[in-house]
Amino acid sequence: MIDICPRCGYSLTGLPAEHACPECGGRYDRMTAIWRQRSNWAAIVPAIVWLVLLVGLLAMKGVEFLNNRGGPLGRGPAIAWLVVGPFVLWRAVRELNVRRAGLFVACLPEGLALRQPEIGRLTYPWSDIESVSESSRFPRRPGALIRTPGGGRLHITGVFRARTDVSAFVECTRAHLSRARQAPHVARSISL
Repeated sequence: MIDICPRCGYSLTGLPAEHACPECGGRYDRMTAIWRQRSNWAAIVPAIVWLVLLVGLLAMKGVEFLNNRGGPLGRGPAIAWLVVGPFVLWRAVRELNVRRAGLFVACLPEGLALRQPEIGRLTYPWSDIESVSESSRFPRRPGALIRTPGGGRLHITGVFRARTDVSAFVECTRAHLSRARQAPHVARSISL
């Protein structure tokens, strides 16, 4: 059971397990699952530390400048902080922007919904998905590979924290695919 609508972010707390979102009308059921981007504090904390140390270094250099002394360490640490620091700061800002964009992938009754940096927000109907598997395209970033009937490929990364999340996503997607493929056969056999 999910507690937030993957389409609009509306709180689904207290609603039945199979229902439609009161805000956007999107359906969800017991098999609906969502994986969202979480903040990577390992990228943000060093930037905060760098900013604090930079302010201290600039204050120390300002005092040394006012006293007309070169300082015991010379210009080396200041240059190192000014070269490495912007990269650390860029990484933190990038991480915060990615989090704000709300990257996610969701297995919904009608298809696979996702928001990724390269493609924006899309929903792929289950009929447009041929298969799903774990992706090893980026060894250090867990991901999944979606294959479409026309030979297209979609790599999903940035929303999974560990390989176990990818395995759960693959299992959920395969269950939805299986159910979607059985549904037309059931409908045909009933209508005959």
